[in-house]
Amino acid sequence: MSLRPRQVNFQDTWRHVQLTANEIVSVKPVTNRNWSDCFSDIYSLCVSYPDCHLEQLYNSTCDLLIDHVTRLRRKLLQVEGQHLPQVYTDSWENYREGARYLNILYSYFNREFHNQNNLSTCDPSDIQPNSSVHLMEIYQLAMKLWKVEMVDHVISLVVQATLAEFNKECNWVVEMCWHIAPLTMSLVEIESEKSSPLQLYEDTLEAPLLSLFSAHCKQYSSQLLEQDDYSNYLLQAGAKLDEMRGVFSTSGVHPSTQAKLAAVCEEHLIRDHLGYLCSGVNTIMKNEVKSDLGNLCRLLCCVKGALHPLLTAFEEHVKSKGMACVTYSLHHL
Repeated sequence: MSLRPRQVNFQDTWRHVQLTANEIVSVKPVTNRNWSDCFSDIYSLCVSYPDCHLEQLYNSTCDLLIDHVTRLRRKLLQVEGQHLPQVYTDSWENYREGARYLNILYSYFNREFHNQNNLSTCDPSDIQPNSSVHLMEIYQLAMKLWKVEMVDHVISLVVQATLAEFNKECNWVVEMCWHIAPLTMSLVEIESEKSSPLQLYEDTLEAPLLSLFSAHCKQYSSQLLEQDDYSNYLLQAGAKLDEMRGVFSTSGVHPSTQAKLAAVCEEHLIRDHLGYLCSGVNTIMKNEVKSDLGNLCRLLCCVKGALHPLLTAFEEHVKSKGMACVTYSLHHL
């Protein structure tokens, strides 16, 4: 590999680069020789003299990625609804891996623009992918094109199909671990350079997910209330909260969403039924049902200020018991 700048025919050199780049972005095997030759060709294009081919290389690579993502999108749209989430996930994971390898192959290109301060430092959402005014690193370009050519066209269908499958599952929250995580990753990673990297994820996936989970929790609490068993409600509601917290922490759902899902669960199992929960306080104290007292305390601790009626009743109960003991002792002196 010669490091000396020389005149290079762009079209002839690009044909060789294009073949290898297509293999890499498709996550197909590439020999060491082809990789080395392609790396040398990219270097030659970047340092070509007297005509530099940096912008041509950038624009041609952009077109290559657009063609690749467009083919993936067309294949995806031919898939039946219930299989959309899995096909999207597979396509995304392969594309991301290929884009990372492509970014390594273009490392000199990326470094050259960094050295010249020509790589854009502004919000990628404001950049046109094939613009030569603001250029992006190849991986950043690949993420931008995935959003423009894939996500903007199919994400509503993928999310709809994903949540529809959850609705069919009896224990769909556990199923969420395997489906939501890669979908979340794709929506967050393609916006990672933005000033608000979670906006797309929150609008397209988190909002409908919270809505569906809210309906699930409402239905569950209503079923418990229909059983008209106060002790069972305390026990089952507490168990449900513990189960959900465990699922959220290991589900792969974005951390910002975990807290929101937990809040939805607490809202419909506790806040919406505070009156019902507090209605049994006096009975619990009178009969000294310790298991119910522990379960109720655990639930009310989740809501600020909700423990006040329980504490008041407990104080009154202690006073009553104390006075009874004093009265008994006085009568038997």
